[in-house]
This record gives sequence, structure tokens and C-alpha cells, in this order.
Amino acid sequence: MVHIGSQFGAFVSSLLSGFLADNFGWESIFYIFGGLGVVWYALWIYFVKRNPASDPRITVEEKNYIESNLDTSGSHKIPWISMITSKAMIAMIITNVSETMAAYTFLSLTPTYLNNVLKSDLGTTGFITAAPYLICMFFAAGAGVGSDYLRSRNILTTQQVRKTMMGSSFLICAVLIVIMVNLDDPVGICACLILAISFIVVVEVTILCNPLDFAPAYCSVVMGICSPISDISGIVAPMMAGYILKTGSQDEWKIVFYIAVGFCILGTVVFTALGQGTIQPWAKIKSPQMTSEVSEITQI
Repeated sequence: MVHIGSQFGAFVSSLLSGFLADNFGWESIFYIFGGLGVVWYALWIYFVKRNPASDPRITVEEKNYIESNLDTSGSHKIPWISMITSKAMIAMIITNVSETMAAYTFLSLTPTYLNNVLKSDLGTTGFITAAPYLICMFFAAGAGVGSDYLRSRNILTTQQVRKTMMGSSFLICAVLIVIMVNLDDPVGICACLILAISFIVVVEVTILCNPLDFAPAYCSVVMGICSPISDISGIVAPMMAGYILKTGSQDEWKIVFYIAVGFCILGTVVFTALGQGTIQPWAKIKSPQMTSEVSEITQI
């Protein structure tokens, strides 16, 4: 549900960017969204506090609930070697990279592709680029509700749910992209693009949940390692595309998107083989209360 916010942001920014570029020049996009970033930072500084006790707006009930559920047994030594060499961690890193390569290909190159293939103007391109993210909000919410339904009803285990969501979404996205780059019909291209981006979002929300499955006490560390590695691939994706797209021909575009398809397949294979859905031995902490509570939650 939280992830819907990023999809809504992508929807609004894509929609407005085309309008701003058409009417005020492309520079206005950076001025306006950069300015909004400054406003957001000011609000963050004002509203966000270091702990519940220092927040003047928190209710007594909420403060007591948070503080009573904190682990107060002290800091835990991070098992770096066991963490980095574990199958769960390797699966997370490679899957993150695969998802980012595919997602950033869509995010950074879709406007150019639509302009070259569909010959659409910036305003129309902005609308078409924004549409997938509106659909993504429903896919993200549906993936979360659907995953929890399958787990709570014991239809599938947590590990089976994660692998099913991850693998099927990656593969469906790959098939849609292969179809898209071989179509000439603008409607068909847009439909495939919208659905492909939507299924990539299902992969994203699954990735965000998975560290809580296998390392709830160290999920911040896991994401702290995976995120910068995947972000590097987000830089590589458009650079690689720029190297390939010398003339912007259809054949060159096919190469770019087929590479994204390859990463979708890679993510599917690796996560299916190595992905984990239960707390790993190295991730269990010594606090009996927290370990039992986390174990109970993640095994539901």
C-alpha cells in the first residue's frame, strides 16, 4: 500500500512533464520538481522526529504501542560474512539488479521510444508514459492483498508466494516486451507497455517484502546493501541504451528491449533457485521475545 505513493508520483510527474515541456520548455520540469523536493524536505524536517517520545503530535496510545514493541535488548552484531554469502542475499542482489535494469529501461527510454516509433508529440507522450503508473497503483495493491490472502489462508507458504509473484510477473513482463517491439500498431504497443510496467511493479513490491521474510532484524542492512548496487544498474541501463541507439532504428530498439527481457529471465531463474521465505539461521537474534514474535509473524 505504501508503494502506491511512488506510483502516484510517477503518474503525476510523467503527466505534467509533457505539459510543462510543451508549454514552458524542458527546463521548467527540473525547476518545478526540484522546488517541490525542497518543499518536501522542509516538511520532513518539521514533522519527522527522532523517536515517538519527542513527537508532540503523537497520541499516547500510539506512543505506548511503539515503545512497548521495540527491541530493547541492545544492538546486535551484524553477521556480515553469513549475510553476504547466503543464498537469500545473493538472490536479493541479483533480482534487484534485474528489476532495476528492466524498470529503468522503461522509465528513462519510454518517452524516446514513443516519440521515435509512434511519432507522438511531447504532450501525448507524457500522457502515454503516465498511464502505466496509474494502472500500477492497482497492481501494487492487488499484489499485496493477494500475497497476504494466499499466506493467511495457508494456500501457499511465504516462500512459494514470493517466488510465484516474482517469477510470473517477470516472465509475463518479458513476453509483453517481446510482443511490443514486434508490433506496428500504436494501440497494441501502448497496451503492452502499460501491462509490462504494471507487472514490473509486482516484482518491486515483492522485493521490498522479501527481506522481512528472511532477515527481519537486519532488513535495513539488507536493503542498504541491495539498493546502491541496483541503483548502479539504473545508471548503466540508459547509458547502455545510448551506446546501442546510434540511429534510433527499430532493430536497435529491439536490442535494447531484448536486453531488458534477458534481465527479466535472469531474475526469474535466480530468485526461483535461491530465493528464501523463512528466517535464515544467521538472521536470528538472541532476544527471545523478538525472535518468537517475528518467527510467528513471518510463518503465517
